[in-house]
Amino acid sequence: MSDIRNSVAELFDKVERLLHNLAFASGLNPAQWSALRYLSGAEDGARTVTAFARHHRTTKPAASKTIDALVRKALVRKLSIPGDRRAQRLDLTGKAQKRLTQDPRHLLRKAVGTLGRNEMAALARSLETVADGIDAGAGRARKANGRGR
Repeated sequence: MSDIRNSVAELFDKVERLLHNLAFASGLNPAQWSALRYLSGAEDGARTVTAFARHHRTTKPAASKTIDALVRKALVRKLSIPGDRRAQRLDLTGKAQKRLTQDPRHLLRKAVGTLGRNEMAALARSLETVADGIDAGAGRARKANGRGR
């Protein structure tokens, strides 16, 4: 059983490395791709730095750094929210919409699309279980180190 677990872990690592390396396409880094994807699907009220940070389980300063880089690259605009002087709504520019057509994640979608429907469903359930297990383990580790969530 341990050999299978090691083999699966190595495959996860291989896929993660492939995707990570591809995510440096088009002058963006993985966090910036993630932000563009998030903003492209988020509702108006959820297109803020705080909502992005919460959704991606990162700190607000880290999320701000990512968003600021996208603003400098003319991929995201910050717009004032009426009635809230501190928050700003984040909108994708036309340049960002075009860049999303080159999203390296399309290669992952294409590869997953070669699976049969039942295989995809089983993979989705399995990945959800793995992600939950990693998240729970990371939460216990943070708590043990006194950092909470």
